[in-house]
Amino acid sequence: MKLRISISNYKLLSLHMLLTVAIVISTLPLVGCGPDSVHKLKVDLDKAALTLNTAAKTNHALYAAHEISLAARQKVATAIYDANEALIVALDVAQPLNASTFQGGKAQILALLETAVSKLNISIGDPKIDLVLQSVIALINDAIILASAFTHSMLRDVVPVFREVARNSVWVETRELAREGVY
Repeated sequence: MKLRISISNYKLLSLHMLLTVAIVISTLPLVGCGPDSVHKLKVDLDKAALTLNTAAKTNHALYAAHEISLAARQKVATAIYDANEALIVALDVAQPLNASTFQGGKAQILALLETAVSKLNISIGDPKIDLVLQSVIALINDAIILASAFTHSMLRDVVPVFREVARNSVWVETRELAREGVY
């Protein structure tokens, strides 16, 4: 008996296999979940801030060049603003974490990171904006995987990282761009 796989099923199977391999590879470093994971979380959150800021500026530039409509610009701006606010709140929750607030704080942070992803999960049909938004989502999803693996015993390593990330001026700049209506 021959097994027949249509091209569309083959592509779907290939995509599924690729995603499975990517998930396995991305979670391998979590087995040891130590200082390297904490550093990677910081890098991911800093990159997310920069990419979100880039999305805001790209959105404005495309609108100014008449490459996207006002409705598309507003849709992207709302998504960026809402995601940025969720991320800032997550950082605010993370900074004062201590032994007694760790579990509840971690759950709240993970929920806020997931909220940011859901806010950014839009498409306006412009490949530039859609790609930038998907890049931010990928970085936040990576941060979710890393943060979910953190334990109470890593608190003294994780909290300083959240404090440092929260001082990243890009988060503040993105918020200011929104307040000024730039993007």
